[in-house]
Amino acid sequence: MPRESLPPEGNHLVAEVATEIVGRRYFPAAVAPGEPVHLVREPGNPHDPWAVLVENRSGEPVGHLRREVAGWLAPGVDAGTLRLAGRLPRSAEDDGFAVPLYLRVYGPPGHDLGEWPAGARSRTPQPVRPRRPAPKPRPRRTGGTPVDLKPFLDGLELGPPAHHRNLTLIPLLAREKAALEKAGKVPVLLSEALAAGRARVEEVSEGGSVASLAVVNAGAEPILVPEGEILVGAKQNRVVNLTVLVAPGGRFVLPVSCVERGRWSYLSRHFAAGAWASPRVRRRKHEALFAERAGARVSAQSVVWAAVDEELTAHAVASPTASFVDGFEAARRRNGAYRRRLKLPAGACGVIAGKGEQVLGIDLFAAPESLAALWERLSEAYFAEAAVEEESAPPTPPEKAREFLAAVAGAARRDPERPGLGEGFDVSSPALAGSGLLWEGTLCHLAAFSL
Repeated sequence: MPRESLPPEGNHLVAEVATEIVGRRYFPAAVAPGEPVHLVREPGNPHDPWAVLVENRSGEPVGHLRREVAGWLAPGVDAGTLRLAGRLPRSAEDDGFAVPLYLRVYGPPGHDLGEWPAGARSRTPQPVRPRRPAPKPRPRRTGGTPVDLKPFLDGLELGPPAHHRNLTLIPLLAREKAALEKAGKVPVLLSEALAAGRARVEEVSEGGSVASLAVVNAGAEPILVPEGEILVGAKQNRVVNLTVLVAPGGRFVLPVSCVERGRWSYLSRHFAAGAWASPRVRRRKHEALFAERAGARVSAQSVVWAAVDEELTAHAVASPTASFVDGFEAARRRNGAYRRRLKLPAGACGVIAGKGEQVLGIDLFAAPESLAALWERLSEAYFAEAAVEEESAPPTPPEKAREFLAAVAGAARRDPERPGLGEGFDVSSPALAGSGLLWEGTLCHLAAFSL
């Protein structure tokens, strides 16, 4: 839809309109009070060439804008001058034909919408209730030995971007097979080893430790445990702090953070690979871990809990144990439109996510097979964070992705404290937080996020 190409100067709020979604009886999909909706032009509609379809947050059609309101706004949308965003009032009642809608119209400053039609009235903007701010650590200025990522990143090319509403995914493709591997080979993923019965994850002791889990590698190959993976079960769910490689034939103590503050009792003896942490949780976690290491008066666990609380609030989920997974699962049921429109291209070993002019982050693995195996959970984390944003955004330009890769390469520093096999590194600067792992010439994983 042309709204996606609106230039940055067109992001000015021109008007807030109270109107209605009509024709509800013809659309079985549900829409809830307070839910954000998508506005999609339907120039081929046989009944109205100015029609604007309304989709719920899962991308299912729920009705149309009133004909008069659509005819008023659609020409500006088609011309790329106007962009629309909508949300149902929290008190909205669906009578089977129409349901109230608050519509935001964005365009150039001073844009004149002309005479307002019947069925549209001005709505006074409501004040935004501030969320409780999370503890804000200072990024660690790393003075360690630089890590040369350039040979790995130079072996990548950007694939065709995919865009939906406010999220752009730019695939990263290796120019040559095994370009990221050099002299090494791709390690087995923890989720694969668990499924094959070659590994198990458990509490470090009967009493447990919030900050640690035990990984037992019973196989003959090293196991890659990627940062951001959420392990569910045992006494409480945890998120992996930093990517590590576990040697075969031993028991490894894995640094983690809790993402389920309200439970400390056994649901199972062993953990399973569950959800994936959102970009918000991951960037906050990285930043806080770096600050904590540097001696700053900040608790990385407190920062993670605050980020989880924000996620649950954003998804309107009341979790009895303050579990991130509850928010993740609720969001997954509403992410259908993102899932259908943002597919992982064949051969992609990584992806850069962006919102308009801003790059959100990167996940890069040694081989396409690794990313494909994790894509369902990893992508849902990106989708969930994007879906709660009311506003749309234009596609992220490829040059922003290239600039981000260059900044990541310049901010990589060796992490001598990383446990396990290989060489861990941090990506830390005032604008970036992330980490990764090298092993025998293989870039096993790189994750980095804009602050």
